[in-house]
Amino acid sequence: MNRLTIVVILVTLLGIGSLGAPDAHGVKPAARDKAPSFPPRDSVTLLVLGDTGEPGPPMEAIRRAVSKEKKDAIVVLGDLIYPVAPRCPDGTLHRDAKRILDERTGGLLRGLGAPVLLVLGNHDIGGYGRDPEREACLITYAAGEPDLILPDVSYEVDFGVLKLNILNTNALDIMQGRDVHASWRDAKSWRVLAGHHVYRTYYDKPREDLVAPWLKTNGIKPDLYMNGHAHILQFGVYDGIPALTSGATAKTRERPACPPECGPGQRFGVSEPGYALVHFDRERVRVEFKNVNRKVLFTWSKRRDGTERR
Repeated sequence: MNRLTIVVILVTLLGIGSLGAPDAHGVKPAARDKAPSFPPRDSVTLLVLGDTGEPGPPMEAIRRAVSKEKKDAIVVLGDLIYPVAPRCPDGTLHRDAKRILDERTGGLLRGLGAPVLLVLGNHDIGGYGRDPEREACLITYAAGEPDLILPDVSYEVDFGVLKLNILNTNALDIMQGRDVHASWRDAKSWRVLAGHHVYRTYYDKPREDLVAPWLKTNGIKPDLYMNGHAHILQFGVYDGIPALTSGATAKTRERPACPPECGPGQRFGVSEPGYALVHFDRERVRVEFKNVNRKVLFTWSKRRDGTERR
């Protein structure tokens, strides 16, 4: 039994807690078998982007914009490295692996002014399912980076005003929906899921349908689902679930804009490098998309009573 397998078993048996003293952001650092602990707050702003794992001018522009935004945490929605993460067979981060991850992950995501919560994407493991040797590289690397948080392939973060469950959507077929239900039991906060793969998108990854059936089968209905994978900015409300796509960073693709070309349930979509800001308070969640010049492209909000505004 290798080291990563032992860690995963311990996390399953013991649950996820916190470790150490708070850093400058007020968040306790994550270890390989621990999740971060944020002070409970009445309002939180998450900056959300994905598909970041390639250096170059697009990511330099994103970094400049993101650094200027006010945020409590950053969520990076997978594909932390292109074309694929290195392997760490014994769980040790070797020199060549560290060099690659410094260039394509840490060098792009550290120093942005807030803790960075990482989500695993398909490029991070080179396909679908599980790849413990590549997962081990990324988990070990993040544990050594003060700004980066990836305690396990799936984990939970409680901000007080919201509970964020980060899913390893590479391997939903072996995930247990009861873990999410247990996390949300009696929760009076907003309930949010983040994963790499799309709930529903149009014009980029439109035929992929991994997440929606899993949620339906497990009876899970979040207040918001956030994903990357599709290299666009897009938003819609599908089956009563608001779904945000923010994958327009290192590799933006040209696709039809909404409006005018909107699919059923879609409210917004552009092929422009950018990111999303999601603001939570006790009564409202507000989504705001911006481009690299920090121009607001679209806003949407929903109150506790279900009232929507654009």
